[in-house]
Amino acid sequence: MPTTVHQTDFRQFSVLKKQDQRLAELDVLILESYAGWLEERLFAFQTQTAEERYQLLIQQEPQLLQKISLTHIASYLGINLGSLSRIRAKR
Repeated sequence: MPTTVHQTDFRQFSVLKKQDQRLAELDVLILESYAGWLEERLFAFQTQTAEERYQLLIQQEPQLLQKISLTHIASYLGINLGSLSRIRAKR
């Protein structure tokens, strides 16, 4: 399916949302989706160990390990690179 991408700043997007109800609805859907993701992420940090978060990441997004540096993965998991190396060594 052909796709067109447009870039805009926040102020212009706010004006466009007032002119097009579909954009306003899309904005709400994106915000709700992000809020749900953020809630899950915060809950995981409060209830899971770093190893559990790593295992979940591998299960949900295995391709990321091939595409993203370990430094960034460690940061995403909220741990340092040494801790990530120890977790990976256990596997």
